[in-house]
Amino acid sequence: MNRGKFIVFEGLDGSGKSTQVALLKKRLDASEIACHFTKEPSDGAAGRAIREVLAKKTVLDNQALALLFVADRVDHIQRELLPALAAGKHVVSDRFSLSSIAYQSLHMPMQTIVKLHEMMVMPLLRPDVTVFLDAPPASCMARIESGRPQRELFEELAELEGVRENFHRAMALLRGREAILCIDAACDADALFEKIWLALCRYIGV
Repeated sequence: MNRGKFIVFEGLDGSGKSTQVALLKKRLDASEIACHFTKEPSDGAAGRAIREVLAKKTVLDNQALALLFVADRVDHIQRELLPALAAGKHVVSDRFSLSSIAYQSLHMPMQTIVKLHEMMVMPLLRPDVTVFLDAPPASCMARIESGRPQRELFEELAELEGVRENFHRAMALLRGREAILCIDAACDADALFEKIWLALCRYIGV
């Protein structure tokens, strides 16, 4: 049995990632292509603890939060991602390592976050392709404000601007080591999806 492909969607909060993942699921289901959809933070114990921090229900030191993200990712890989891939399913994840590098680098040196992943995560699993939705921070902030009753950690315009810069720095660091598609997300959801679908066809095998 052939191993499935690992596809990751990345972007700022409010960039439309979840919408695009849902559209991809609809297209793949209609094509009867076996896929497993997931997200990070995961539904595991570490992921649930991270969600408490992101929702501002508890407070954690920045370094401890960075380590918790790595712990959740390792658990997610071993518990869920590798078994699905080994079963021949394509795996689509809403966020993975690139998010940690971009977001945690607001408060820690980027190279520290990268080294953590090089030691603990990358030997286990790397994406076959990452789709980064490049959306203007102001547009993301407007979507957040119109769609959520309460902001989560990092959901402020200045922070989103810093995270977007970090995403581009991180993609430059990983260039040549990982396949990353940077797609301009400044268009309507259906048009954006068709761009994504055309880019992903070679990886999915359709």
